[in-house]
Amino acid sequence: MRKILLFFLLLGACSKSKTDITPEDCFVSSIFSTSSVLSGTERFLYKFDEQTRIASVERVNSSTSTTYTYEASKLVIVDKSPSGATKTYQYTITKDSQGRIISIFEPIFGNQHVITYNADGYLSTVEYRVNGKMYVSSKRIYKDGNMVENTVTDDQGRVNVYKYTYDLTKKNYSRIAEYALGIELPAFSAGKFLLGPILGESLKNLPVKAQLGSEESPMTYQFDSRSRPTQLTILIKNTTLQSFWEYNCP
Repeated sequence: MRKILLFFLLLGACSKSKTDITPEDCFVSSIFSTSSVLSGTERFLYKFDEQTRIASVERVNSSTSTTYTYEASKLVIVDKSPSGATKTYQYTITKDSQGRIISIFEPIFGNQHVITYNADGYLSTVEYRVNGKMYVSSKRIYKDGNMVENTVTDDQGRVNVYKYTYDLTKKNYSRIAEYALGIELPAFSAGKFLLGPILGESLKNLPVKAQLGSEESPMTYQFDSRSRPTQLTILIKNTTLQSFWEYNCP
């Protein structure tokens, strides 16, 4: 298996005007990530296709890359190493009548994500199954178009409840919000940030705090002259995580 996938809090849009940011018109082209406890940093270069899905990710510092090819019911991913060697992974994709992903299956290992949506079209539950058995699951609650609670349960019965607070004055920043609060899927390190509408409706506002029990993780942003977020800082306990954003339009 490419990697063991758990759901957890991740660090985790061009503008027609300063208040109307539309990811369909302008995408993040580069994210530079740093951590106060990690020795290295990494710059990620992103390209999206016409359907707003990820097409490729290049990791500049490590000289590696990943490309994504979509077919009707299949996703092919090719990882390229610094030496130029490649490794290919294939996933079987099932969609509902509205074109949203409801299953991602990894044939070679038999592992699967099963996904459901609520009546408003937002991603509601995700269950990751290993050899047909539930390994970890999550259930989301939404208010005003934002995920305010995410309950994660593992195969040992352990439960974590994450709660989120938003700045309701910051609207139409869905790609940033979905990066900050993304889910992991077998082929994607930040599911909806990379896949867009084929994982349901988008979040409406910017998250400013995540909470697990008594532990709070504040999120702060900096913006450019066009009101696009250019920096995201998350404080998790004594660790500071930062991401610096660049865009593919002026």
